[in-house]
Amino acid sequence: MNEVENSAVVEDGKNEKYVPLIPVTVRLAPEIYDVISGIADRNDISKAEAVRLAVDNRLLDYVGKVQYVYPEQGKEIRLLLGTLATEMQKIRMEINRIGVNYNQEMKLKNIEKKYRNTKGIDSLMQKVKDEEKVKNGIDVVSEEGLNELLDRCDEITKRFGDVKCLLG
Repeated sequence: MNEVENSAVVEDGKNEKYVPLIPVTVRLAPEIYDVISGIADRNDISKAEAVRLAVDNRLLDYVGKVQYVYPEQGKEIRLLLGTLATEMQKIRMEINRIGVNYNQEMKLKNIEKKYRNTKGIDSLMQKVKDEEKVKNGIDVVSEEGLNELLDRCDEITKRFGDVKCLLG
């Protein structure tokens, strides 16, 4: 048998020799080869090192916690994430609407301030026109509606956290 020496850098920066390694040929299913290749690529190690770590039962120590998800679980998780993302987009749109309404309210206050000391009919007519332009876009949000929005946001955030915990 041919032996191959393998060296690695240890903590103090010196090279330390491992025991001689014996080359072995292994045949893998394409899916397993793809998984090993992916692990090796993501962790900047060779495929051989990934296999050695797996055989030594040290792969999880090296690459962290790996969790297998069955295809059915993957489909469920994708559907759940899609639903949650859609709900988050709806919440975002509602928050944007609230921001627009707030800006309109500020514009009305500025119009009121601008025309506070005017007395002529032309000025009052212009004030009414300016206010009407701003008011046409206002969709008032009640305190109850705002609380509902915040509750929905909390629920979606919790569900995202649950999915993240599920995925590890």
